[in-house]
Amino acid sequence: MDQIKKVMSMVATAGARIEWPADEEWRRQLPDWLISSFHEYTPEELQQYLKDKVTLGWDFGSWLAALKDRSWRWWGEDFSEKIVTITLLVDGWPYSLGAFTHLLRAAGAQSIREEEIK
Repeated sequence: MDQIKKVMSMVATAGARIEWPADEEWRRQLPDWLISSFHEYTPEELQQYLKDKVTLGWDFGSWLAALKDRSWRWWGEDFSEKIVTITLLVDGWPYSLGAFTHLLRAAGAQSIREEEIK
């Protein structure tokens, strides 16, 4: 959990800056376990995947862009036995949690469930 909070703290800090950091700055700052979770696609791979209508995993640049322009923020967390509940506050609709879900899986989450509370 600490590793997820550390990454999200970095994202929140970067979001408060006037200028979002360049991808290379992020590569230097983010942990190796996260950087290694991304696939770098060649143009040929992208063309083939799009032709075959294959769902692509996150690449580094797209993941960063999704976090930069997210419409949610970390609200809190709760621990009970082997379950961690993370609460995100959604600031607008539509929203996407795909980049956050990728972070959770890269950190080792085995099961993720989304639930909306109204």
